Amino acid sequence: MKAAKLRLAAAFRAARAAGVSDEALLEASTPPAPPVGVGDRVEIFGLESESGKQLNGQVGNIISFVEEKGRFQIDLGHGGSHISVKPANLRHAPAAPTSDDTAAAPDGGRDEAEKEAAIGAGEDAAAQETPLAVGDRVEVFGLESESGSKLNGRSGVVVEHLSDTGRFKVQFSAEEVVSIKPANLRRQPPSQAPEGNEDSTAGDKARS
Repeated sequence: MKAAKLRLAAAFRAARAAGVSDEALLEASTPPAPPVGVGDRVEIFGLESESGKQLNGQVGNIISFVEEKGRFQIDLGHGGSHISVKPANLRHAPAAPTSDDTAAAPDGGRDEAEKEAAIGAGEDAAAQETPLAVGDRVEVFGLESESGSKLNGRSGVVVEHLSDTGRFKVQFSAEEVVSIKPANLRRQPPSQAPEGNEDSTAGDKARS
């Protein structure tokens, strides 16, 4: 063991003499992080597209590997939404706390329960900031062009995500579909139709 340490120290000295920085030596001597795989809990990082930046920092579970795309399918736990992410943009995330952890420390059980409640509240808030997906009902806002400003305040349904432009196609009616940036869309809660709405709608159609 001592001889191995001496050889390692000599190698470091030789590398420094050759002009290799301490940072480079440290990086070279640090073992690489284990690769992620199906079933791992991972965190998304390093995405740079406009829509991808909204995913950075989110944690989910790997459910499959799409070989033809070279990407992992990630379950973020938001109502079954799955996204495809390159391995280079995934890293291992800390394991989620379990109920056994709270039971193992009865004296601190109340504190742990309060922490879990706070985490749950944070997850609810994060759900409001979940990236938009096909099927979401959204409202348009913040458009400043002459034609775009006419769409502000209008509601529609996301029908497609254009990965090449990062925009969403929003359908306002059977004949009107518009491509809009995610930054100009906000999710709306599902609207509840008033009682008798179907009848009135049928009446309107009959009158038309």
